[in-house]
Amino acid sequence: MGDTYECDHYYKNATCSSSPPAAPPHSAADDMSLFLQQILVRSSTSLASGKAPQSLFSSSPSVGALLPGNLDRPCHSGFLGDGIPAVDSFAAFVSGHPNEASENEADEDDCESEEGLEAFVEARPGGGRSSSKRSRAAEVHNLSEKRRRSRINEKMKALQNLIPNSNKTDKASMLDEAIEYLKQLQLQVQMLSMRNGMSLHPLYLPGTLQPVQLSQMRMELGEENRPLHLDMTGTLHMNLESSTQNLFNLSNQCTAANESYVPDMSNVVNSETSFVLEPSIQSHLGPFQLPASSQEICRDDLLQHQKIDVNHSEMNLSVTATVSLPFAQVSDPKSTFDTCIIGRDRQEVGLLRSIEQNFHIDRRRRSKRKLSNTKMAAKSNGPIDTGRVIPGPTNPMVTPLLTDLYQFTMAYAYWKAGKHNERAVFDLYFRKNPFGGEYTIFAGLEECIRFIANFKLTEDEIAFVRESLSSSCEDGFYDYLRGVDCLGVEVYAIAEGTVVFPKVPLIRVEGPIAVVQLLETPFLNLVNYASLVATNAARHRFVAGESKNLLEFGLRRAQGPDGGIAASRYCYLGGFHATSNVAAGKLFGIPLRGTHSHAFVSSFVSPDEIIDKTLRSSDGQSTCEDFVSLVQTWLSKIKWSKSLNGTFGETNQSELAAFTSYALAFPSNFLALVDTYDVMRSGIPNYCAVALALNDLGYKASGIRLDSGDLAYLSCEARKIFRIIEKEFGVPEFGKTNITASNDLNEETLDALNKQGHEVDSFGIGTYVVTCYAQAALGCVFKLVEINNEPRIKLSEDVTKVSIPCKKRSYRLYGKEGYPLVDIMTGENEPPPKVGERILCRHPFNESKRAYVVPQRVEELMKCFWPGSPGGVREDLPPLKDIRERCITQLKKMRPDHMRKLNPTPYKVSVSAKLYEFIHFLWLNEAPVGELQ
Repeated sequence: MGDTYECDHYYKNATCSSSPPAAPPHSAADDMSLFLQQILVRSSTSLASGKAPQSLFSSSPSVGALLPGNLDRPCHSGFLGDGIPAVDSFAAFVSGHPNEASENEADEDDCESEEGLEAFVEARPGGGRSSSKRSRAAEVHNLSEKRRRSRINEKMKALQNLIPNSNKTDKASMLDEAIEYLKQLQLQVQMLSMRNGMSLHPLYLPGTLQPVQLSQMRMELGEENRPLHLDMTGTLHMNLESSTQNLFNLSNQCTAANESYVPDMSNVVNSETSFVLEPSIQSHLGPFQLPASSQEICRDDLLQHQKIDVNHSEMNLSVTATVSLPFAQVSDPKSTFDTCIIGRDRQEVGLLRSIEQNFHIDRRRRSKRKLSNTKMAAKSNGPIDTGRVIPGPTNPMVTPLLTDLYQFTMAYAYWKAGKHNERAVFDLYFRKNPFGGEYTIFAGLEECIRFIANFKLTEDEIAFVRESLSSSCEDGFYDYLRGVDCLGVEVYAIAEGTVVFPKVPLIRVEGPIAVVQLLETPFLNLVNYASLVATNAARHRFVAGESKNLLEFGLRRAQGPDGGIAASRYCYLGGFHATSNVAAGKLFGIPLRGTHSHAFVSSFVSPDEIIDKTLRSSDGQSTCEDFVSLVQTWLSKIKWSKSLNGTFGETNQSELAAFTSYALAFPSNFLALVDTYDVMRSGIPNYCAVALALNDLGYKASGIRLDSGDLAYLSCEARKIFRIIEKEFGVPEFGKTNITASNDLNEETLDALNKQGHEVDSFGIGTYVVTCYAQAALGCVFKLVEINNEPRIKLSEDVTKVSIPCKKRSYRLYGKEGYPLVDIMTGENEPPPKVGERILCRHPFNESKRAYVVPQRVEELMKCFWPGSPGGVREDLPPLKDIRERCITQLKKMRPDHMRKLNPTPYKVSVSAKLYEFIHFLWLNEAPVGELQ
């Protein structure tokens, strides 16, 4: 078999003292029966007893110990029947080819030959030597066959009881089910090793079958000063789907019953591949010893298998291997080597936890070293939090009660079950980019940090929670709520204002599960809308063009006061230049812009309404006593201009009065809304007259605003008139007068204006940007990915809703041109990608989508923004202006094809090869297997 060690059968000819010269042939199922007797019957018995084993492979008393004569006879250990190696018989069983088993194998139920049974028959009453030899032989054969079949039936029942949810009755189906089950268990052990930082050798990847030549392999099983040598040569074929990687043909040398053995694998030499056990694994395993008696090793009816107990402190193991070893050798002096199968049900999962606990020791050590290194780096490069006060949320409505009721019901259920302090890890991420695009702007992080920094339930809030929950809730829970804060919570996040993509965690929250659940709804509320508006603003910014000014005018159309404030803030973050929202300007320092409305224009009837007509010059040296008359003079010049050829006739005098009055009030910031009556016949000439009058006094008008009509045509015609006036009257830069357009603008309108050609300098955008008219919500989710260091996964028939388990790290890989190429997620303990080193990037769920990347720059995305304890190292919360600059810079780094409005190129989000394997292993492990009737 290619999936087994082709070992030198050193003791192939060894036989039991009572073995006959020949034995009748039997089937491969008989070979299987002894294997099941050793590794299945005792395993199911131990699991049924309800005692959780202390190691991955536990020992139990051998059934063979109950058979007569086993302790006194020198037998071949690890062999089935009469000289048949265990590894060959097991290979035939696992491969599903029973015909490959030897046709001449002896009955493997025990070492008793038919001679022994004959003696047994002779000893029975009435079975004297006077009977014929033929009848005695027939009786012996019948008894042997009956006993053999009875044992096979018992073992098949044990197999059916061991496999979870097994309802098979025929032997063939049960064997097929057992094979698949063993494959899953081997995957579990391998992936457990990978998850805890062990090296995943390519030989273990699915679909690979590569021979590794072991030219010399020497094991020393020493008893005091008397070593026992085992030399093994052959070819090792490793395949993920093989269930026989770790079977050995052990030496048949036997010693006294109370002797012990210590394996020494330090002399393993590989002629083709250098096997080296990683330091992290060595630190886990440490020194071990392997005590075992000859009675346990030399049973003729036992399979000798290897097992691991990382808690054992007396085993001396020195192995040179790059492959993550799922087994190490250990033994109990009162039991045999045997194998315990790990099942998928919750009771059997306990077998994995003892190994995980040992691996987590190293994880904590690495975390301490990382924290120490971070603190050292922070002294020179980063901030150290020494008790800086973080203000509360901007919106006073953001309190611990800003959550869904089920967060409190779950918190009580956790508390009631004693699970409330279990350490959990949640990822906040989104599944799909909004607005049909291929990028998103992350926003809302600062408000999240402000929220948890001041998280504390007041007595009034606790009293309301008590009223809202069932009267059956115990008082102790409310005492628990009084002490709840976020000092034990850690928050890692991508910097606010960064361009982000689906599936990559925006925020990772670690802490007691009950507390973190109370943060779920507020975090989603603070991030969902903020990121959606910032992305919407960035998209408008991209379509309008870098040279255009964007003004946010959406307060009156926003969803309430809090929506209006947040929209102004995150529109500015996304690239807008100013807002009309005065409150947002005060809170966040956003530049303010505004003019007058149509109501102001229509409120005037004639220039005679203007009482104070004086206006002092900009330099203060002179005063115009009748500014209204100066305006009328310029209007006449414009009407009779040769260049304009009488374009303008009589204009609306009430509009002229409104413009003049507004100019007297704001001579340095005069911007007129010119579409109240008629843009070209009244609005434009009236504006030009007032602007030229201001120019005589040293002022410069700000421009006009178009709020209706054909914006492309009107802006172009207005620009022509401004240029004519500049040329004819010699007014510098009058032709560059700013033209602002509004009127329910959105992405499509801006794109259409660009295609038509326009002369608009600034766009005032309101409804469509603050309400995110094109998409109602971003759809961020908050999913549990790990609890008590155990990865968790959320499955769905919709693959886009399948979560990516375990605590992860995220990196952005950049190419030669400076553009980001791909985001990659790795396991927490995986080494980070390195510049210039090729790394395999895999789609999380699509097996065929994969690519090698050689990054020219690597950027780690997740940083600590809340360390969970006073004095911890954390990132500062930058001002809004800096976040805005980050956003603009990030957008400039993106490839244009990712940014375009029509059919943008999807940005690649990937996982490492190890994380990919772990995702799909956990997926298969958690998904129930259906059955077709």
